[in-house]
Amino acid sequence: MKILLIQPFGDESNTNYPPLGLLYLASYSRKNSSHVPKILDLRVDRSGIDGHLDEILQFDPDVIGLTGMSIEWSAIRKVSAFLKERLDPKVVFVSGGPHSTIFSNRVLQ
Repeated sequence: MKILLIQPFGDESNTNYPPLGLLYLASYSRKNSSHVPKILDLRVDRSGIDGHLDEILQFDPDVIGLTGMSIEWSAIRKVSAFLKERLDPKVVFVSGGPHSTIFSNRVLQ
């Protein structure tokens, strides 16, 4: 299974910390499973998702995982909406991080 892990960039966020949670997930997955993880950190070049669509289509993920803090929630919503419109409906989306944990009902809506 191909798993794309995305750290969105939100204009509201001024942090540039590495996405440690995504890095841990990818490392664990590589070591302990046959899954193929890929990390897309949009904070690195402070970019939107649209410039990475070709790369994502080429990777052809089965699962897309998004993470972020509450301040980045609008960016998470934009990224997921953008990708849901353009990818196969069979792609599964998951969300993690502090915002998804605290506001799980709102995230699911």
